[in-house]
Amino acid sequence: MAICEGMKRSGQGTTGAALLRAGAGVVYGYSQSVTFAGDYVYEETFWNLMKDFENPATVAEAFAQMVEEHGICDPYGNAYPIVMSDVDAFPANPDSAQTVNSTWKLWGSFPLVDLTGFSLDITSADIKMAQTVNVNMSLVPENANNYVTTWTSADESVAIVEPYAGSRCRAVITGMGRGETEITCSVSVNGSIIGTETVSVSVTPDETLAEAVNVEGGSLEFGTSAEYSFVPVAEGDRLIAKTNNAGMGNTTAVLLTTIRMAEGDALSFDYFYSSETDYDYYYFKVNDVEYQKYADTNMTGFSSYTFTAPEAGLYHFEWSYVKDELTDGGSDCVKIDNVAFSGTGEPEEPQLSLIGITATVHDVRIGERIEVSFDCAPVACGGTQVVHSGTIAVTTPAVMEELEHTVIPGDILERIEAAGGHYEIEADIIYVDRFALIQGYYISFECEAGVEMTGNLLTVSADMPETWHGSLPAVNHAGIHSAEIFHHANGRDYEVPTVLTNCPFNILPAMGDVNLDGSVTIADALQVMRHAIEVLTLEGASLDAADMNGDGVIGLPDAILIARRAMGL
Repeated sequence: MAICEGMKRSGQGTTGAALLRAGAGVVYGYSQSVTFAGDYVYEETFWNLMKDFENPATVAEAFAQMVEEHGICDPYGNAYPIVMSDVDAFPANPDSAQTVNSTWKLWGSFPLVDLTGFSLDITSADIKMAQTVNVNMSLVPENANNYVTTWTSADESVAIVEPYAGSRCRAVITGMGRGETEITCSVSVNGSIIGTETVSVSVTPDETLAEAVNVEGGSLEFGTSAEYSFVPVAEGDRLIAKTNNAGMGNTTAVLLTTIRMAEGDALSFDYFYSSETDYDYYYFKVNDVEYQKYADTNMTGFSSYTFTAPEAGLYHFEWSYVKDELTDGGSDCVKIDNVAFSGTGEPEEPQLSLIGITATVHDVRIGERIEVSFDCAPVACGGTQVVHSGTIAVTTPAVMEELEHTVIPGDILERIEAAGGHYEIEADIIYVDRFALIQGYYISFECEAGVEMTGNLLTVSADMPETWHGSLPAVNHAGIHSAEIFHHANGRDYEVPTVLTNCPFNILPAMGDVNLDGSVTIADALQVMRHAIEVLTLEGASLDAADMNGDGVIGLPDAILIARRAMGL
């Protein structure tokens, strides 16, 4: 737990010691009431490391990382964070940096309980730009603690999603721009995905802000936070957006717009702030990176600022006024006006080549080894296509998991790894009569540098079973069940078109299986003998399976070889 002032030099950690005696694992606090120049970045780093459920840090590790990232704290009052534990005594000088030794972890040690199922409390949401909605998971069983949650947005120009305060079972969806998108929650246990759920999100702008914030003739769309916000206000001959949280402690007002920008595009605006010095702050951020941070009463009129896009992509612009809980100062507000965008908002889209993904396999006999190759190439002759991520599901003849099977990554996957990317290959397994059958594979990859989608993707080989239940010859297929591959440009993923070519093939009877019943027995040898003395005539697949010695003549030597195989000789 964290406390302030209760760990003063004069008290020599009396409060902290009392808390430890009462059962606290660790006490974290300060020797004075202080406000850090870096606000809460120190505590944010410390507690995020402590709260990481998958890989929680010890107190010593989190404290050391906090100092490494942000340096020795430079607070008002010269107070530093203090840790007290069974191995960390109250420091001789609490107003100086401390070396921490505690190995205590927030989550402790407890048995793992696998998650078996989950659901979300909402399936759709209609929100305004800059406003939020929470989505919560229900767990099965309720005490499950062994799972990993991944939240994603199909279009971050419309909405983004983030875990709520480090939680694995709660997330916050924020509207970023007009449109519709889908938020996906994927959950895995021990590395395997057990399910996905989606939330359909529709986002609309605040129509009242457009005239107040845009430069004359501008058409950007804006949103503002719900409880405390930027509102249109007429001041003299100009209509502006002004915060409405004056005098309201511990509040934040936010103004937001989202734009796709080409390299060199610019966004400019006029701004004014007047607030309690060093406590109530005006911020301007681009994609969560801070570009302006001011707090004083020195401004006498509007100033201007211009942001220039360093590269093409999606840019989230956020203006905010953040107030603490105590004194107000100046006009206690932020004003924004004349937001102007130099570009079109629609960067040139990349030209995408059609990619062909082809499965190749030849006829195979029962008991022999089958090999399936999956290859990629641009359909346009001589063309190339760079991709950055994707998931491809391929189908292979179903073989029992215990039979020998080999998966060989192709040169495409090798190039992805060489370029600093990564890939995963996961077997698609079904269970039939208590037997595990591999019926295909999922190939997923990411490569920031990009890879040309030309060459071999994957080769799979496996032993066919020695016996077969069903008629022979049998027609089977190997192919591509689905493919989603993406080219990243302009800050977004463009889906690359694909054409998928499957390959039919014949599963032929094993050599010696003359009666085509799926196994080699004495009955097959007898049929060959009857054919040899012209009592019956073998044809087609039966005739092919009878030629055991490969001399093209079906006779007594073939019958003997079949009989020996049937007896295991």
